[in-house]
Amino acid sequence: MNTLKQTEPGSFHSGDQDSYILDAQLNHARVFLVDLIQDKATEMKVVTLACKVLLMLGLARSNVEDFLILSALLSKPRTFTIDLRDELKILHD
Repeated sequence: MNTLKQTEPGSFHSGDQDSYILDAQLNHARVFLVDLIQDKATEMKVVTLACKVLLMLGLARSNVEDFLILSALLSKPRTFTIDLRDELKILHD
């Protein structure tokens, strides 16, 4: 998680073929994270970490889609809350 927090926005995109392969793999990781978040059997600690990783991936990729997906997931009625203040401070800085 700390590695993702230290990456510069957009640092995962260089425009070469490797960048597109990495992006495709990160899309698969996003699907996995979303599945974890949506699964009602997933422990709260795992859901929290998955949300934080998804937010940080969106930042590192400069990918609005990641932010929109996370926003949609968090806006659904839930019986818990997730504190993303530390991660959102990175966007402000």
